[in-house]
Amino acid sequence: MAPGSQAAVLLTAWLIVGSAVLGLFVGSPLAAIVRRVPRGEPLRLGRRGSIGASAPLMGVTAVVFALVAAWYASADAVGPGSGSAGGPAAESGVVAGAWRATAMLGPPAHAVAWWLGLAAYLWFAGAGIALVLIDLEHRRLPDRIVLPSLVAVVALLTVSSVLGGDWGRLAATLGGSAVVFAVYLWLALAARGGLGGGDLKLAPLIGAALGFAGAGALLVGVLSGFALGAAAGLVLVALRRASRTRAFPFGPCMLLGAWAGLVWGARISEACLGLTYGA
Repeated sequence: MAPGSQAAVLLTAWLIVGSAVLGLFVGSPLAAIVRRVPRGEPLRLGRRGSIGASAPLMGVTAVVFALVAAWYASADAVGPGSGSAGGPAAESGVVAGAWRATAMLGPPAHAVAWWLGLAAYLWFAGAGIALVLIDLEHRRLPDRIVLPSLVAVVALLTVSSVLGGDWGRLAATLGGSAVVFAVYLWLALAARGGLGGGDLKLAPLIGAALGFAGAGALLVGVLSGFALGAAAGLVLVALRRASRTRAFPFGPCMLLGAWAGLVWGARISEACLGLTYGA
């Protein structure tokens, strides 16, 4: 293995371990958010809670953060300048592309852009964990989590795109946010109350995260959310735990579908195009 490749693998390993450690630290305040926000209580994140009570969520967050870091480091679709010909993946593989994108072999501005992109997806993952747990238990997606996360993720991805000099990705991020919001707004109006306000506010957050990753991720992520929602609805109706007049938590389906799009969207879209055009 070439020295550059060895360094890339080592850097990626440290990135995954560091993200897992960060997840352990984030898990405790995240547990407080899950407990307090649905009740309208002040967060008081400065006070130390029970480690025993927070331990399960700390472990889950650590695993999720590690997986997000591994995905991000190997996903050329979200690296600065990856959309151009002769990018990192075209030169020496995905891992070497991750190494170059972290600035040790690239411009400082692209390094900052890469790390800001990672921060955005870690925030998206952490907020998603809290929203899934809250929606499953309380059947609501609190504005105190959704709206700050929307601002933070859009801001991080916007600055990442600007520093990386990728104006197409900036347009895709903002456009994806607007398009997914428009789709869900139309559904909310057509369904006449069948779609919750929290789902509608979550839509632009998901659209921004998917748009930054590319058109394939956006399309597959949105469609996967609807597919998971339809499947979950059928199962719950069969179990008599949902009906046409009794809503079920759709937020987890939206978020899981989004991650399906982020992880597999590009490959699925390329496979579909290959089948369509016989490539």
